[in-house]
Amino acid sequence: MKICFIVSEIFSFGKYGGFGKLVRDVGTELLKKGVDVYAATWRGEEQRKVEEVDGITVYSFPYNPLDPIYSHLSSYMESLPIYKAINADIYVSIELQISTYIAQKAEKKKKHVVWFQDPYDEQAYKDMGTVDKNYEWNFKRKMQFYATIGVLRHVCQKVDLFLTQAKTYTPTVKRLYKIRKEISFMPNPVKIYNENIRKSPEPTVCFLGRWDPQKRVELFLKLAKKFPHITFIALGKGHDTKVDTKLRKKYRKIKNLQMPGFVTEDEKHQILAKSWILINTSIREGLPISFLEAMAHKTAILSYVNPDKLASKFGYWARKEDFEQGLKQLLKDDLWVKKGKKGFEYVKKFHSINTVVKNFLHNLIETKD
Repeated sequence: MKICFIVSEIFSFGKYGGFGKLVRDVGTELLKKGVDVYAATWRGEEQRKVEEVDGITVYSFPYNPLDPIYSHLSSYMESLPIYKAINADIYVSIELQISTYIAQKAEKKKKHVVWFQDPYDEQAYKDMGTVDKNYEWNFKRKMQFYATIGVLRHVCQKVDLFLTQAKTYTPTVKRLYKIRKEISFMPNPVKIYNENIRKSPEPTVCFLGRWDPQKRVELFLKLAKKFPHITFIALGKGHDTKVDTKLRKKYRKIKNLQMPGFVTEDEKHQILAKSWILINTSIREGLPISFLEAMAHKTAILSYVNPDKLASKFGYWARKEDFEQGLKQLLKDDLWVKKGKKGFEYVKKFHSINTVVKNFLHNLIETKD
């Protein structure tokens, strides 16, 4: 069987987002099972037209999100011969996108799958627009949004299988794209750590994510000042170097606050393993991989967003931005320990890489037949 993932990146060439990590993790496991794995992506810096990453053959085409619409169309059309060259049995789109339409045009007789990861509806843009003007819900945005929705509704009619990594997305995508087929739950995988999880003897909490507007990292940094007896570790950095530098300068005098920037996977593991609580301050999120990574380390969650009720089940849902109250409650009587253990059992059952890939492959084989 030959599978082609259609995705914005491949967790390489300077791009390290969740979509790319998903494809790289799942793709490498599929290779072990004898599946030929390809990917079609937007081209990153210093990325050639054809590369190989962990055995995955990666084709790329140029794309700049800041280009005008006609440039977008030109880039997408350039990708059409890529799908024909790959000649896969099944094309799996990581999120419904215009590239799904191009792949359908190129390979009409092949199977096409959409794996929803982070679908945006009207409310998502409204929420994002409160912290980032690039997402402002204005007339231009509305026209672009509804025009794209119209195209993608047509695309959905020819999709053979719909998957979603979070059950909370199902009503949203069914409404947006007028999907009448069943949408199967297919959770994202995460590495499960059965050993080497040693919590710090002192209260320790962490933040994991890019310091971009939607993440509202300032709320985490300010919280550190109110809890001097707790160690706060803010991982990540921002796309805007000026804003990033300004934030670090502003909060660097807080003695219990650490701001190490980007770290290696091993360093991230060590920090999550010793942290009691992961704090997520985003105004809007899908189901972030950081939740799953925290739960895989028996780390409780304190979050403003609550996808699939993970924060309320395995931590504290700060729906009123009451992070201070939530932190106090999780620390009281070591509630974070109980929540962390429950979260660990959950990801072990549903999100282990072996379980996810087995179920994913089973669904694809049924679709192919």
